[in-house]
Amino acid sequence: MTTFDKVLNQLIDQVNKLPLMAKAAFFAAASEALFPLYEDFAKKKEWGDPRLLREAIDGVALYVAGAQDRPDLNMLLAVERLVPHGDDFDAPMSTYAQDAVICVDVALRLILGDKNASVSALEFALEPVRTVIAIEQLGCLDPGSSLEAQSWWDRLPDEPRMAKAIKFLESLVIQLTEEVITPSFVRTVGVQGRSFLATGS
Repeated sequence: MTTFDKVLNQLIDQVNKLPLMAKAAFFAAASEALFPLYEDFAKKKEWGDPRLLREAIDGVALYVAGAQDRPDLNMLLAVERLVPHGDDFDAPMSTYAQDAVICVDVALRLILGDKNASVSALEFALEPVRTVIAIEQLGCLDPGSSLEAQSWWDRLPDEPRMAKAIKFLESLVIQLTEEVITPSFVRTVGVQGRSFLATGS
């Protein structure tokens, strides 16, 4: 197990300890942070529906704050159709768009009681910054699992951009244990997270 895996698992454990609504808020905020990447993809590729992604994020935020009825299965099915297929669009732009959708998809599944919903999906919130670093340092999207790659994964948590992204998510967990969750909180903290997570644009 690499150092990055260990750090990721620690973060997953922290999120797992949150109440259900706070978990959903965590993923809605992550999707909000990545939202510009989906917008950029949709604009450049003329595919997708940022307005629907916005509706899904806001719907989760309103529900966890007790301001709206629970989003239904139709919303989840609609969100699933927002995911661009890697066979149809080039990475990494399509990957970043996928990450934004996956985060709100997990939020919806959590509040709909999907037993397969897992907070381990938070790794997708870190995928854009991780990919940017890999491209810059290694010239590839994924370093793989070679001995050389192992060393890279071990160093990754200390890379300044990744360290800031991890710290932001850790801070989000703390805020979700201390703050009253409101729609404006989810939107505000998500927008704040864009400078740490949405680095792929």
